[in-house]
Amino acid sequence: MFQEKKKRCVTAVFESVAHPQGIMEWVGLSANGPTKPIVIEPKANICSSYYVNKVLKPFLRDAKKLYPSNDYIFHQDSAPAHRAKATLLFLREQNVSFIEPEQWLPSSPDCTLCDYFLWGNLKSQVNKRNIRTLRGLQKAVRGELKKYPNH
Repeated sequence: MFQEKKKRCVTAVFESVAHPQGIMEWVGLSANGPTKPIVIEPKANICSSYYVNKVLKPFLRDAKKLYPSNDYIFHQDSAPAHRAKATLLFLREQNVSFIEPEQWLPSSPDCTLCDYFLWGNLKSQVNKRNIRTLRGLQKAVRGELKKYPNH
């Protein structure tokens, strides 16, 4: 940008971190509102056992609060841990209505609400904040999720 009178260059300096720290969280989104975010441990191997014990069990406790009469259908993408036999068996044993992997077309795009809406919107809103710590990032995510309506 040039100033007309003095003909000198004016520049702006923006500082950024080359590789900022981040977190991975699992969240469910429904007409009755979002579930509580579940923090995925750094460098976790998300196998079926991890997914069932660290994600689905806490999720189901939260889902019972959002849907006391269990009148929901659980929709997940086709990640390996999601379609693993042990995961599907666990969901059946818990009487969770869910979309079976064979009901998905091969190579179909992800159609979950989280994939085509939540993650992009949440990232956009959180990035507007001046966050300096991982704890602050988690707090910002929770704050933004509270803005999603409950019907």
